[in-house]
Amino acid sequence: MVTTQLETMVAKLQAELERERLERNWSESELNSIKTFWEITKQELEDTKVDLRNKDGSAESAEERHQLEIKVRLSAACLSEACHGTKNAVLLR
Repeated sequence: MVTTQLETMVAKLQAELERERLERNWSESELNSIKTFWEITKQELEDTKVDLRNKDGSAESAEERHQLEIKVRLSAACLSEACHGTKNAVLLR
């Protein structure tokens, strides 16, 4: 090969090397963006799961309090009826 052909080939190879570097840099940048997106999304999912567990616990506690309140009201109603029934029985004697 003559010198001019070698210089032309070197120039083409340098241009190709520069394109490959740019492409590699772009690919690394994209990969970093995707990794960052993944980590942020993963953390948001974990936060959402924690919130859901907390809300489930709150709902369960509220349901338990509601059931207890119903039992107390029913007991109070039964006691009230028993007292009124006893008073009526005493009045009938």
